[in-house]
Amino acid sequence: MLALGFAGLSKEATSAFSYIANHIGVLAEVKRSASQFFTNYQHKAEEPTDFAFLTRLLNMLDIDIVRIEKKQGFEETLIAYHTNSEGDEVAFDFTEESEGTQRLFRVLDMTLDRLATGGIAIIDSIDLLLHPRLSIELVRMFKSRRLNTKGAQLVFTSNSTELLSDGLLRVSEIGIINKTLIKGSVVKRVSDFKDVRNGTNFREQYLQGTYTGIPFPYL
Repeated sequence: MLALGFAGLSKEATSAFSYIANHIGVLAEVKRSASQFFTNYQHKAEEPTDFAFLTRLLNMLDIDIVRIEKKQGFEETLIAYHTNSEGDEVAFDFTEESEGTQRLFRVLDMTLDRLATGGIAIIDSIDLLLHPRLSIELVRMFKSRRLNTKGAQLVFTSNSTELLSDGLLRVSEIGIINKTLIKGSVVKRVSDFKDVRNGTNFREQYLQGTYTGIPFPYL
């Protein structure tokens, strides 16, 4: 925010910087403290004190956390509650959850904030530590007219070919990255290839090398 208060900034530069700061989120793979989790979204949740909205969403994604709460102490701590075979709640410090669950929380934090406010979410390796079906559902959240009422956009990279299945993405939404000796990494949209239509089995064609951008390892 220092740049916004710089006296020499033009209105155009201030406007551009303000848009980037307020409407574009980038997921960094730096682990955040408990007090930083959900800071973007918790004030918009239906019941932010016990994260009820987020818990319902996690249950829909088949993550068996029954509730989440924030504990105040020397520092804030997130506590996730599971149930045992007898139906009793068992508390886990959030840092004891799997890396996949923690990664999902970070992705959901940005996703829910962008869906609530609009703007752009940029996520590198959206499939990192996540089951392919969860990655697909995250993409579907942005494509859902019911959930995405503010026109939020998602820009992501992935090595998972599962995201090319099920008619999830259209030809204009897929870019293939090729590494070249002269131009470096080059992105080419699938729509730039001839005779490609929506509904095509992009995954099968990609694995066959139709769109290039695929390694051919040998040992």
